[in-house]
Amino acid sequence: MGFCAYKVVINNLSSNKISKFNMYGLTETVTGGFFSGPDDDSHRIGTIGKPVDCKAKIIDENGQELPDGMSGELLVAGDHIMSGYLNAKEATDKVFLDNWFRTGDIAVRDSEGFYTWIGRIKSIIKPGGIIVYPEEVTEIINKYPGVLETVTFGMPDPVFTEIVISAVSATSGTMLKENDIMEFCRVHLVQNKVPKRIYILPKLPKGRSGKVQLEEVKKIVLATIDSTETYDNTALIDKVRSVAANCFKVDAKSLSMETLSEATPGWDSLSHLELASSIEKSFNIKLTVSEVMTIRRLKDIVNILEGKNI
Repeated sequence: MGFCAYKVVINNLSSNKISKFNMYGLTETVTGGFFSGPDDDSHRIGTIGKPVDCKAKIIDENGQELPDGMSGELLVAGDHIMSGYLNAKEATDKVFLDNWFRTGDIAVRDSEGFYTWIGRIKSIIKPGGIIVYPEEVTEIINKYPGVLETVTFGMPDPVFTEIVISAVSATSGTMLKENDIMEFCRVHLVQNKVPKRIYILPKLPKGRSGKVQLEEVKKIVLATIDSTETYDNTALIDKVRSVAANCFKVDAKSLSMETLSEATPGWDSLSHLELASSIEKSFNIKLTVSEVMTIRRLKDIVNILEGKNI
């Protein structure tokens, strides 16, 4: 299943005007889909327009149609929609719901019938159970001066299940710094959507169609982690142990990074809150509720701090 979006500019010689319109469709929708433009009445900046020669609706995870203003999966139906994949009944059944084709895209419709594309369902990242659309993060980073292109994705994490990662390439002659881009993200994104890591690569690998090859990017990032991120974090561990010892009223040397909270002397519900508050003060950070709730070992605190580039 492939998503296609085009911006087309037409020079109308008779009126000496330039018309612009966006087109949205998939391989399975053949030639039809959504059009924003070319005239002013049918053009809405930031949207994929309205369905042409087909019907569309937005549904939730239970298959129920959603009202305007609520995001969900985009479904389409019409004569130009494919009837099925060749010799693949099971695959065909998965993408049809009562004769409606499931695009796999997240979208929202406004009160005037214009649809806005948000992202792909399979690309959604869920750090600590929070839904993050990688396209939203990518769009923000691409606005940073000197950024040529960006791709954002999720990576497994022992604390948050998944964390947000972005890989960035720079325009020619530009030197980018991870911390600068991170600060830019903190200004323009809510905390839960700010990437835990930003990797600046010479270029983003692409296939013959010109699309960024996400799996290749992930391999590069993993190789970068293996080669450059094995550093000595002894000082960070010692400071976390010292803060915890003060909260639990125990000798710091008795505390292990791996011991679970319920097996650690002095670590009860009240001291847990004191620990979270003390970590915030000691490292000048703000912990989210989900971060506080996922702390079960001192090692979890170290992982959180490393994720915040402490």
